[in-house]
Amino acid sequence: MAKLDPNAAVTNKTLQEAVDGIMEGMDRIIKETRMGFKYVMENVATKKDLKREVGWLKDDIKGLTADLSDTPTRKEFNKLQDRVDKYLVA
Repeated sequence: MAKLDPNAAVTNKTLQEAVDGIMEGMDRIIKETRMGFKYVMENVATKKDLKREVGWLKDDIKGLTADLSDTPTRKEFNKLQDRVDKYLVA
């Protein structure tokens, strides 16, 4: 590889080649960034979408909790306790 002379004069041709190379690299970087940003914007759910999904999920959980709950309410517990106490005292 030839050693470049740091004191050599820069011609318009070499300057233009350097600028063109830099601009091509910047164009490529900008295009890649735009493609990445476009992908993200197309594939990200909106806040409204997320709220709808979370609401549906909350309703489902409440329904399952009510269906599968084996813990009696306080009123049911007291009623049962009264029945048990009645047999223990007698």
